[in-house]
Amino acid sequence: MLSERGRLAEASIEAARAEEQGRAHGGHRIAGAAEVHRSGIAYRRGDFVEAEALSRKAEATLSNVPPLRAGAMASRARALVALGRVEEALVEARRANAIVESGKHETLDKLVRLVHAEVLWAAGAKGEARAAIEKARAEILRSADRIGEPELRRSFLENVEVHARTIALAAAWAV
Repeated sequence: MLSERGRLAEASIEAARAEEQGRAHGGHRIAGAAEVHRSGIAYRRGDFVEAEALSRKAEATLSNVPPLRAGAMASRARALVALGRVEEALVEARRANAIVESGKHETLDKLVRLVHAEVLWAAGAKGEARAAIEKARAEILRSADRIGEPELRRSFLENVEVHARTIALAAAWAV
């Protein structure tokens, strides 16, 4: 939440603390998820080289946790696009999306779906990107439909960066 609110320095400190604590207590899932978050923070800061490096570290940490490993791969794909390495990004995004599509996903599935669509778009596969972003939007809306409180549902759709970006891109690309 700190990083989504633009408080990147604080978010980085907290993610590093979580990673350290996870490692100290044998929590590879926690340490790896923190590395994925640190990669996202580096990306938001515009440090795409660090974002890629952290995503590789996260993937290694999460080698036995495919759902979270997919998030690390998506984070790397996003960084690779920013570095102009679109073909490499496409390979990573497709691999990550395949894990999500296999039904093995957790909280990072929405990120994986969004990045997959963004990378397809960057690679010039506009039709595939449109289909991917529409599927991602539908998944978010299905999740939102389970939220009974209208204000919480609105917040889920508008204040979670991945959700809001997915919905905005689906609207923008619907041509």
